[in-house]
Amino acid sequence: MQDFPARWQPVWLLADKNTGIFMKTLLFTLILSACLLPGMQVHAQLRVTCELNYKKYLLFEPILAKVTIKNVSGRQMVVAENGKDAARFSFDIRNTRNYQMDRRPEVIMIEKPIVLKNQESTELLIYLNSAYTINEIDAYRVRAMVRIGDYAHTSDNAIFDTYEGSILSEFSTQEPPRRYTMRKISRPQKGIFLYLRVDGADGKMNYGVPILDTMVPVFKPHMVMDGRGCIHTLHRKSPQQFVEVVIDANAREVDRTYFRSGFGAVNFMRDEAGQIRVAGVEKISP
Repeated sequence: MQDFPARWQPVWLLADKNTGIFMKTLLFTLILSACLLPGMQVHAQLRVTCELNYKKYLLFEPILAKVTIKNVSGRQMVVAENGKDAARFSFDIRNTRNYQMDRRPEVIMIEKPIVLKNQESTELLIYLNSAYTINEIDAYRVRAMVRIGDYAHTSDNAIFDTYEGSILSEFSTQEPPRRYTMRKISRPQKGIFLYLRVDGADGKMNYGVPILDTMVPVFKPHMVMDGRGCIHTLHRKSPQQFVEVVIDANAREVDRTYFRSGFGAVNFMRDEAGQIRVAGVEKISP
């Protein structure tokens, strides 16, 4: 081996054995970091979170997801459902069989592209079962996803279950052919929630599951149909408060009125003009 003057000798010739191993390891680490850094930068462009308003839902009840997307890429980005140059947004929803829920293409989740500057964030509120087919009693996991090229930035899994609920009262009509069922579901630390599920008479079509309100179980809920074909529901929200909600045949809320306890039995009655009234209460609002 050629002899070098002491002042010219390379570092690796001056180092002892242990120092030489350390230097080689350091050199390898620096080279590896240089190779991986571009990929790490790509994978750290967005932060995505997904939260649900509940963990238990009645089947067909609206499931509201709140998605937050933050741009940490160092540059401006565009988030949309589609687009060659956009960060593409979607959900991945799977049941216990790991079957992926189908997207309803007619439902638009993002009306127009969202422009995010560096460090800016946006919040999306989306009803999952409007945009995806969720029509079975099961347990589900959902992730919000934003794809940039072939890489997907995903949120953590949010978990929810769907239930039939307990039927408290039901009512059927021939014209239009409908089956109305008042159903309740209990949510820990939140209370008992009451809904009116509207299905076709043959059970093949669901029109919606509007929420009536929270309830206390000391009063059996009532429902009756008026001359317009709308269903009036009446239940006790609290020991001193009652709620009347009017729902049409397509599960749309028409009216809502709150009452306080008055005198006598609380129930529906028809006046001389055939209009439905609530007896035994005093009106609070509206």
